[in-house]
Amino acid sequence: MPQLTENQRLNLECSAVVACIEGGTLTVEQALNLTEEQLSRLWFHGAFLQYIRDGVITVTEVLNLTENQALNISLMFRLHMIGEEGGAHTITFERALNLDNMQRCSLGDDIIRNLIRDNVITIEEALDLDFAQYIHLVTIHRRIDAGIPTAPVPVINHRQSTHNTAVHQSTSESATQLMQHYSTQIDGSGLANTLQLLKDCILKLDESQKNDAAKRCIDRLTKPNYVHMDPSSGVSTRRLLALTFLAISDDTQRMGSFEDALEQLVEGLYEIQRGYNLNIVGVADDRAEDRSICSVGTFNKLIEKLQGIHPACETRFMTPATAGLKLPIVVREEARNYLLQRANPRSAAEFSAFTRLITAIEQDGLAVIYNDIEPRITERMLAEFGCLYTGQTDPQLTALVEAGRVLSLEDLEQFQQPLQGSEGYQQYCSNILRSRGGLFFSGEQERLSAARHDSTADQEAYDQQYGLVLRS
Repeated sequence: MPQLTENQRLNLECSAVVACIEGGTLTVEQALNLTEEQLSRLWFHGAFLQYIRDGVITVTEVLNLTENQALNISLMFRLHMIGEEGGAHTITFERALNLDNMQRCSLGDDIIRNLIRDNVITIEEALDLDFAQYIHLVTIHRRIDAGIPTAPVPVINHRQSTHNTAVHQSTSESATQLMQHYSTQIDGSGLANTLQLLKDCILKLDESQKNDAAKRCIDRLTKPNYVHMDPSSGVSTRRLLALTFLAISDDTQRMGSFEDALEQLVEGLYEIQRGYNLNIVGVADDRAEDRSICSVGTFNKLIEKLQGIHPACETRFMTPATAGLKLPIVVREEARNYLLQRANPRSAAEFSAFTRLITAIEQDGLAVIYNDIEPRITERMLAEFGCLYTGQTDPQLTALVEAGRVLSLEDLEQFQQPLQGSEGYQQYCSNILRSRGGLFFSGEQERLSAARHDSTADQEAYDQQYGLVLRS
């Protein structure tokens, strides 16, 4: 018998291979010719060995699975989520085989699985989550777990949203641009060489909780059996890691020092490896085991950490939550614009009307002018977050904009300066002076009146004394 190679010897020593040979599902000749990738798949978590034994799938079918299909089965097997007929808390083998990246990410999240187990959501609802809904749901329940006061979780909206595409489009575009910059450096052996340089750089870091987590992360992500391919850009996570290292090493493109960029990358690796060990304010729990984020989140995190470091990288976060955070900014900007347009009255009547408007806003908030500024607010929110809504009449958009009605506007004194330079203000002052007796002023009033245009301080002294100011 010819002498076996080292790889062939390792093949025959693999317990999964031995079990398949003994079970009659794999011949010795087939075993000797298994590649490293095929051997890893047969062994991975024992998932395929179990299903081969049960007759659910053959060895040949296992070896012909795509990487995503192999990851689906191994993950669902490890999480005990595959059942013969499916059920309230499980899915069938065939359904598991065909999960997309977002579905695998959702079912791989322990918070989502707990919600399924506790019958808060069904497994079908979990599978229908888009990226925005997934992030919102997980964030809400992480806040609850951390004891942070949280508004009730709204009913999940299952209409198809383009937001998932919008978010991933930005990371995919960044990955594509990085490939355009550096693809020639990771062709052939360049990929393995670049990954090794990155590993060496991370592994030599001093010992600390963050650095040690980053080391475990880089070791995990660079293993051959870690496979994730971004469908839009065609870039795998392993390639993106290499591209990331080339990007932070590029003195002609990098913004800032290499050390600062490396620190950002280490931060990203730490958040990938310990993402679900962190509470909502970023404080790690005391659990020894790592609770890593999903493969989609991993891909996005690497791009996120390159923002501000490399011009090719951008992540646009557009979610209902970020739209809600942006709304008060838009409302107050439009309110200021509305008031500034009226802070230059041309007559005493217009001046009086404006001061009454300011008084009303002080008392009742922006509801006083909201009907006038609401169309512009809707227009701006739709322009920036249009991927979240079907149009101006989308109930979610109208409800969001309507919520701005209760806001107030601080620092109303900002309108004092343009108002005091207006023609209407001068007319109002003249009318006040005439109504108070023309030239028959007290000595102090006459002194202040004569000097009121000498300086800003004199003008303020007169206006404060005789009530010609806006009070906030």
